Amino acid sequence: MTILIFVFVCQQAFNQTADYNRLMEKAEEKYAEENYIAAFNYYDKAQEKAIYPEQKEEALKRKDECRLLILEQKINLEIAQKETDSALGVANTIIGAFYFYDERFALAYKNNKYGFINKEGTPVIGYKYDEARPFSYPGLAKVKRGDKNYLIDGTKKEYLLGEGAIDVNDIQALDLSNMQLTQIPDRVFESPNLNILLLNGNEISYIPEKIDSLLKLKELVFFNNELNSLPENIGGLNELRLLDAGNNCLTALPKSMIGLTKLEMLVLYNNQLTSLPNYEANDYLLEVLDAGNNLLESLPKGFSNLQNLKVLYLDNNQLDKYPVQLSSLGNLTHLSLAGNQLETLPEEFGRINKLVSLDLWGNNIKLLPNSFRQLVNIEELVLGDNQIKQFPGFIENFPALVSLDLSFNQISDFPEDLKKLTNLELLDVSYNRFTEFTADSSLLPALAKLSLAGNNLRSLPDGIGTFVNLTFLDLSNTNLESIHGSIGSLTNLEELYLNDNKFSELPLEIGKLVNLNILDLTNNPISEEEKAIITAMLPNCLVVFTEENDEEITQ
Repeated sequence: MTILIFVFVCQQAFNQTADYNRLMEKAEEKYAEENYIAAFNYYDKAQEKAIYPEQKEEALKRKDECRLLILEQKINLEIAQKETDSALGVANTIIGAFYFYDERFALAYKNNKYGFINKEGTPVIGYKYDEARPFSYPGLAKVKRGDKNYLIDGTKKEYLLGEGAIDVNDIQALDLSNMQLTQIPDRVFESPNLNILLLNGNEISYIPEKIDSLLKLKELVFFNNELNSLPENIGGLNELRLLDAGNNCLTALPKSMIGLTKLEMLVLYNNQLTSLPNYEANDYLLEVLDAGNNLLESLPKGFSNLQNLKVLYLDNNQLDKYPVQLSSLGNLTHLSLAGNQLETLPEEFGRINKLVSLDLWGNNIKLLPNSFRQLVNIEELVLGDNQIKQFPGFIENFPALVSLDLSFNQISDFPEDLKKLTNLELLDVSYNRFTEFTADSSLLPALAKLSLAGNNLRSLPDGIGTFVNLTFLDLSNTNLESIHGSIGSLTNLEELYLNDNKFSELPLEIGKLVNLNILDLTNNPISEEEKAIITAMLPNCLVVFTEENDEEITQ
């Protein structure tokens, strides 16, 4: 069985890589046509299909390029004063779809000046800048007013950038990211009023001890360098609010880290850490801690003192037992323990009842504790790739649940009563042991994304057509030979995956899916004549029949 699962997963990875390549190729076509909105959508879908980090990074990079080019198109529309209803509609669509950072800030342009608006279109940062870039991580935007450049944060505060003829005593921010630096330039330490220092994406392997001379430093970003260690005196940066040392080569942290009591966000993702600081008091302001992708086997006793912690990522470590300290963190709203070696969760787990998002993907969990039902605020729950055999009955006690992932388990029966899940939008029960899907829209009225892939369904009930809010449906590798004509009722469907089945034809009602963008029919015994019929019925849809060639009619 293990060998079969391995082969199956490898095949899935192969199929997913093929999907990624197809979508990236299509995105490049749209990009070349300067149809940047369509290109963005294809890059976005490719990012979802990516299984390797470099694939995700490439798709994300191209999405960011599209964002800026779409913004330029919008600005050109306004400069040219094309204020017809259609032009304004395009501009508003662009704003709504792409430019809001943290759901709050969108770059806007008016009267030859840049500013930032909220989703209601109300200016939140006035139109006063001659040049501006959108907000991006870590919550900063670069702007220019007159001959001076600034970084602005979410509180609208401006920090003078050290660019141009600026006195070192006036410099409040330095952006030295992605400059292939191998060491920190001396001019950094000549700026006593520095608040923000961005050094991400370089090749720096060493931080000098004199870093503690930057007493006003609030944000320090070293993400994606080659650091082997942090200096002991980094604990002297008493004003530090954000420290990002993710994606380096750290094997240990200095004990002085416990002195950073004002730190609100600490990123240690993707290092080689075997332990975290042993916090000795409960006066820490830390709210976000990302220690994913390390070598942690346990947490220090003092971890329970982080009473302000709201977001905690411990995914892809080596935890084989639930850290009991977590049950003392009553303010946690987001927790990831994915990719560890947990087999059980204690009853104390239910104490973290403010959780909104919980990710337990890729452990060895068979049963969930009764206290799990206390997580009444949960909105996103990921239980995929475990050894769960029964659909958790207490799920119906989660009225706020929006997303539920139970994929790659051993569940065979779907519960009859899910009437309380009126807000559930995403349900992934792929690669379980279902032979039928009995739910209908009366049980899950808000469902927009449904994956039943990898189950031995053989047939679908007529009720599938009642899920009229579906935009995504994955029925791949389900042994289906036919699909009911009620599929035509799913007029909001944008993506439909029917690959790796036994379809020789599709019902004529498939032509009613006017919003369909992608239809995957790879590895089905469909004749050339039927292929022509299907593509003719869906003239604006990318229809894929084979791994090697895309047969499609595009917009």
